[in-house]
Amino acid sequence: MTVSDVAAADVATVIGDAQVQSISVSGTASDLVAKLGDGNTAGDLDTNAAKITAITVSDDGVLALTGAQYADNVASGGILDKLSQNTGGYHATIAGLAGNKVADATGDSNVDSFAVTDDAAGLTANFADLVAANVDSKLTSVTNSDAGTVSIPLSDLVAHAVNYANTLNKFDAPPAVTLT
Repeated sequence: MTVSDVAAADVATVIGDAQVQSISVSGTASDLVAKLGDGNTAGDLDTNAAKITAITVSDDGVLALTGAQYADNVASGGILDKLSQNTGGYHATIAGLAGNKVADATGDSNVDSFAVTDDAAGLTANFADLVAANVDSKLTSVTNSDAGTVSIPLSDLVAHAVNYANTLNKFDAPPAVTLT
């Protein structure tokens, strides 16, 4: 049996029926985000992704995701992948995105903006991606979670001084910077 337009809150009940082979889900942006869990909880959308054929954001709202929710659900066949298949995709903002996911979020047309939170090592390793995200106007802020020193290649800083300076201004506190 296939069931259509299941409310996000009712996924656990409907998917628990052994006769149900697939469902389509509909819910407000906040209802859908609330049902993005750890991938192990019955009733969470991501736990049941294999049986979900389509997802519709009923209120055309913006999904306010955490960095972990984005990273866990953006893969092929994941919940965000299924949402992106809707006409017009979806719109999302992300809080606490890890540095290693910045390039993915920058290139994702469904992501409107994001705030990055990572340690100095993660920020250093992905600084060029932060600059690209800032140039693309998706980067809203950067938090250095361990207050360590961020290393930036001097040649990159010189070649792109304005973009690098603008990106450093996105930090919530002036970072300690080492030029390499």
